[in-house]
Amino acid sequence: MLWLKTGLRFWILAIALAVAAWYIMSPLVFSAVGLKVTGISAGASCGNLRIGDIITNVGGVRAPSLKDFQGASDVAKSGDRVSMIVNGGPGGCTAIADGNLGVTVEKVSRGWVRLGTDISGGNKFAVTAASFANGETPTSVAAVIKQRLGVIGLKDAYTSVDGNTIYAYLPNGESVNPVIFPGKLEVLVRQPVPLSNGTATIKIGGGQYSLSWDGVRTAYAGVTHALGEPFDVSGVKVTVSNFTNASLTVDELIFGNGDITPMPGGQEHVAYDSASASYVYSVPVELSPEASKRFADVVGGLQPLYGSDQGALNGVLVYSIDGSELSRLSIPSSILNSPLTSLSITGNDRALDNAVYKKKLVDMALNGVIESGVQARLVGAFEGEFSWVTPAAVAFIGICIVAIFIETFIRDKRPKLSLLAMAVPLFEIVMIIAVAELSQSLADQGWVVDGLTLAGVAVSVSLSAVETALLTEKSLYSSSSSRFSRAYMWLSIAAIVAGTVISFTLLNRFGLAIAVGGVLGYVVVKPFYEEYALQFRH
Repeated sequence: MLWLKTGLRFWILAIALAVAAWYIMSPLVFSAVGLKVTGISAGASCGNLRIGDIITNVGGVRAPSLKDFQGASDVAKSGDRVSMIVNGGPGGCTAIADGNLGVTVEKVSRGWVRLGTDISGGNKFAVTAASFANGETPTSVAAVIKQRLGVIGLKDAYTSVDGNTIYAYLPNGESVNPVIFPGKLEVLVRQPVPLSNGTATIKIGGGQYSLSWDGVRTAYAGVTHALGEPFDVSGVKVTVSNFTNASLTVDELIFGNGDITPMPGGQEHVAYDSASASYVYSVPVELSPEASKRFADVVGGLQPLYGSDQGALNGVLVYSIDGSELSRLSIPSSILNSPLTSLSITGNDRALDNAVYKKKLVDMALNGVIESGVQARLVGAFEGEFSWVTPAAVAFIGICIVAIFIETFIRDKRPKLSLLAMAVPLFEIVMIIAVAELSQSLADQGWVVDGLTLAGVAVSVSLSAVETALLTEKSLYSSSSSRFSRAYMWLSIAAIVAGTVISFTLLNRFGLAIAVGGVLGYVVVKPFYEEYALQFRH
């Protein structure tokens, strides 16, 4: 067995394959790290999840803690999908109510060091419309979504347009909410207004305006409005949002998305505040002149809270997105003395992840709005599912490997050489996947083994077929060695360069597989094959 003689390249390859085997096999050998399912409520929507199952990834967090699971549950709204890796495969739960996945878990202890890959996936959603508002098109809405994906920082996410439907794919269980929600930001002043004989008086811009209240509806300027229905008062959108026997709660809209722009040079941040024992987020923005005037007109009509020495006015500033309140802040009386041209949209949360999430919502609102004529809906999770690319890539890989064996055997009638030639692409496949798995062990957002990765592996295997033929010619028929050596060298370099360039695009996993396969082939696998193929020279 000449081709099994020991040598430096043999040992390098043997060690590399041993490490690769560790990464590939260890999920089947060692204990999982994560959470054990201890209870599932009757209304839970978690697919085939069973008591005793092991969850090793929640919303993109590897080896999740109880805090990670609770955080994912708290953020989820009714109907939201939380992606998980369950027993090493795709899974997940759809929230049955706000903050409730209907599942209880407990921490499981780590056994041996557990390496190996987890199937990473995400969510697929569709944005559809019978007709697009304000001159929008499917392409322009897709551009807004793409911009939002950029704000989140998901370089692996992508969109596609099919007629009037825009599909988007988010990896690693990232929440779709910041992307598909309309992102309608509203900042309003909320104030209690005393009722006297069924009449409340609000002050805007120096004027006084009377609102009549019959216990069910508001009347202004001879027109009645239901609770929560907005109406215009002196250029300000006013809503009666609540009532008691003694007062009305009146909301006066100050500005929305179209009235603000990110402040040039403004320092967005999320930082821990020890005084409130919470994480504070802040996004500085500039106000339009119209918004600045509305703010002055509304705030100018507020009364001091319990006397001017308290330093606050009888009203609060409320930030909300898509009707969901983000935060509310007191309004200092000092603001009456100067026009407001900029401010920071700010809030806080005791959980860092929640504070970051809320800041993302604000960032989304500042980066385009999907108009109300467009309806977003979650199509489903593809948590680790492979597309049609997968069977095509696997079939192509199999054909290439068989073709290598047949071509080598028919031409040279050497079974051992043919088997060695067939082993070359197999070595590369194992090591490419092992490198991908290693990246998952070193980083939460690791290299995902999916259809794109396998497509890159297929390209690497096809290159291996060509390179193996070139090396066989060089090894067995030395007269052609120079020409084939140059061809092999340039082919390998071209594959590495092309894969490296592609790895910086949306096809990054495809490019990574080509680049890694090219490097491993050029440095380790092909020289090993060439060294032992020389033993079969005539």
